[in-house]
Amino acid sequence: MLLSCGLIAGPQPPARFPQAEISNGLIRAKLYLPDPQNGYYRGTRFDWSGVIFRLEYKGHNYFGEWFKYDAAVHDVDLTRGVLAGTSSAMTGPAEEFSTDGKALGYDQAKTGGTFIKIGVGVLRKPEEANYDAFNRYAIVDPGEWTIDKGPDFVRFIHRLRGASGYGYV
Repeated sequence: MLLSCGLIAGPQPPARFPQAEISNGLIRAKLYLPDPQNGYYRGTRFDWSGVIFRLEYKGHNYFGEWFKYDAAVHDVDLTRGVLAGTSSAMTGPAEEFSTDGKALGYDQAKTGGTFIKIGVGVLRKPEEANYDAFNRYAIVDPGEWTIDKGPDFVRFIHRLRGASGYGYV
């Protein structure tokens, strides 16, 4: 698993994406909610649930957006000083689920077949030598998201059934 985290404060994007706000009275967090059509992040590397775009504690703000936005792109190429893909990146902490550096069922899938990226959905395997977390794979099925919210919690449930026999809740 990989946990990425950014601590860059800055102006916040407008409330154009499904989101929730939670607080325990001391810390306040704003999260983007997973949504295959309208969600802030619809890339294929990171889990779509719980993208924190603002975290406030004692007058400090964290996880500001500092780049040109594209919902399907997930990373920055700092070696070239540019944003990867189509000039965009993920904000806040992000979780990537993998097994031995690959997505679930990737090695078993034939070209054109499917594999699973936990927290993303069922993806199509292109003709390529090796799995690459930075590729933008075609999403065949984003699964079904159920989101329960309260003043101090958000619960994400992702249901997914892949044609390869893998699936989860």
